Amino acid sequence: MIKKYGLLAILFFCQIGFTQLSPGDLHRSHAHLEGLKNCSTCHGIGQGITAIQCLECHQILKEEISQNKGLHSRPEYQECQKCHVEHHGRDFDLIWWENGRENFKHELSGFTLLGNHQKLKCNQCHQEKHITEKTKFTNQGKNLNRTFLGLSQNCLNCHRNTHRGQLSTICLNCHSMEGWKPAPGFNHNKTKFALAGKHKNVQCASCHKEITDNKYEEDKTFLKFAGLLYQACTNCHRDIHQNKFGQNCTRCHNTTGWSNYNSQNFNHSATQYPLQGMHLEVSCEKCHHPGQPMRGLKFANCIDCHEDYHQGRFIKRPGKGDCKECHSVEGFRSVLFTLEEHNKTSFVLEGGHLAIPCNSCHHKINLGTSSEIVKFDFPSTACKDCHTDPHSGTVSKYLAKNGCSACHSLESWKIIKFNHQQTKFPLEFKHTTLPCLSCHKQDKEKMILLRSLPPDCHNCHQDSHYNQFAESREGNSSPTNCKRCHTPRDWKAEKFDHDLHASFKLEGAHENLNCNRCHPTEIKPDMKFTRYKPIPNKCVDCHGKMIKTENDRDA
Repeated sequence: MIKKYGLLAILFFCQIGFTQLSPGDLHRSHAHLEGLKNCSTCHGIGQGITAIQCLECHQILKEEISQNKGLHSRPEYQECQKCHVEHHGRDFDLIWWENGRENFKHELSGFTLLGNHQKLKCNQCHQEKHITEKTKFTNQGKNLNRTFLGLSQNCLNCHRNTHRGQLSTICLNCHSMEGWKPAPGFNHNKTKFALAGKHKNVQCASCHKEITDNKYEEDKTFLKFAGLLYQACTNCHRDIHQNKFGQNCTRCHNTTGWSNYNSQNFNHSATQYPLQGMHLEVSCEKCHHPGQPMRGLKFANCIDCHEDYHQGRFIKRPGKGDCKECHSVEGFRSVLFTLEEHNKTSFVLEGGHLAIPCNSCHHKINLGTSSEIVKFDFPSTACKDCHTDPHSGTVSKYLAKNGCSACHSLESWKIIKFNHQQTKFPLEFKHTTLPCLSCHKQDKEKMILLRSLPPDCHNCHQDSHYNQFAESREGNSSPTNCKRCHTPRDWKAEKFDHDLHASFKLEGAHENLNCNRCHPTEIKPDMKFTRYKPIPNKCVDCHGKMIKTENDRDA
């Protein structure tokens, strides 16, 4: 009985002693080390934890440290307990991140995160499928989804080989960590086929065809980069000449474009039709249609290739309407029809007509056909057939005899030779210097109406005397007769005689007075004018008390 209870007491006190020695449960990965007998596995007698003791179990880390690889090979990370704290329970996270896991300086591990790698979460890379030597970790009881070890810095360790082994496995030779596309490091000129001319603008897939396979579930297609034939142009391009000129395309053509042929090797001038002018810029296919013979083309007349734009309107000319009468191979807009040729027609070009572009008269028209032509036939050459009558028929009696030339010159519309003296209002003095538009105003449609105008002065001129000299006929006020005093020479009252036409004769000292001494200026709301009548004519009206009457002197 004593022995039995003695054993229980020893076990009881051992349990109390262990509880007092252990600060807490170990993490589940270290749970097999629980118990007093196992303390020295991690703790030396009277000592703390040392990296040497940890590395006895963590052989993978020991191997990396010996190779000076990874985070743990750095001196500041060789005290395990700084980051890995135990005795906090089975589910306590053994890794302590000083500034939080998201702020860990990944470059300390020997792999700096650049480009798109900076956007990834830790577990997007650190997961089982990316570990290269899985058995090495499983043999040591590692959870492959919880370790940060075992990854390779080779791109293909994490990324699919989209080129299926055709190219180098060193992806960064061409690509960058900013993204797979574009590949800034790739230089096609370092391959066996350097790109030149038009080849520089060709899309990759035009030469590198897409191939489908089922190697990757999410990426079943890839571009073929290896094993392409490129030694001859016909490996990629169809021989449109059907081997009539051989297979050496570069003898005539170059990579800047098919149309940029080598004229030294192919000289069209040696053929029956030398190319000149605009024909030099025409592509071969315009004349030599694909699938048709290169020889036997008609070229004697322009209309063998070109449609008769004028639809036979010149067929009666000596040249039978051949384009070469007016045009050259330099272009259809370059016209050989000269001024001398035009003056042999029924309409001789003179004066202002010489400066008018051809298409101002010869413009495009449609005669009911599918295409337009240029107008060359005119029923008449009279001015009115081309020009609008700006006078709206008010000078028709003059046009009936000589047309517009009765007044105007071919040199310019502004040169006018109309004789105004033959009208009811002959021009004299100042009137002869006035522009026509001073009297013959334009209407709302900008037409210059030249009909007869009333000859009275007030129809054009304002009555500057404010109606003081208006004549009265049968009790009705009538306009002022300006001609009583003025002439067209100027506004001076040349005809006015103060002694004859006024009720107050100028005598003595009055002869030398300025007019404004007696005729003051008045201002009305609508006009400023000189007062001429009525004017007081008694001495006292002007001289006041300075004049004494006879009765005053007698007194």
